[in-house]
Amino acid sequence: MWQLISTANKNKSLIGCSARGPTGNEAHFPEGIACGVLQGHAYSIIDVFEITVENIVDEDDEEAMSNKANLGPDGKPAKTRNQRLLRLRNPWGKKEWNGAWSDGSDELIDNLVPLNKYVRECQEFGRKNNDPDLEGMKLFDQGANDGTFLMSFEDWR
Repeated sequence: MWQLISTANKNKSLIGCSARGPTGNEAHFPEGIACGVLQGHAYSIIDVFEITVENIVDEDDEEAMSNKANLGPDGKPAKTRNQRLLRLRNPWGKKEWNGAWSDGSDELIDNLVPLNKYVRECQEFGRKNNDPDLEGMKLFDQGANDGTFLMSFEDWR
């Protein structure tokens, strides 16, 4: 599925999705908490990408703590991994996902540097290929209530 939507995105195809369930009802996390996504409602997938993120290693993980080569910016041991993300938009321009990678989430705030690096690379790539859509791409704004949000591929599936 990742390969399919990545290829469609690279080919500038229109991509949409929706959550299963009765139209207009808000979907819930397994714990029963509302997640901000409306069931049966159409969402645009406006970007599909992968970034490298750092995970701070748990201090109880003795093997990771002993590997001083993998220190994060704060001096604590960290390991990197790739994170697959989708950038979605509610056409209403409001009512957004509120899980991992949502506006203001720890995941988004902790990874603004690689996210904005990705956006800048897209802009640079867009200028080289005369793609006006990429030139106007905004940096990630963790507080914007504009209907646009990030979601991990795992949560989206």
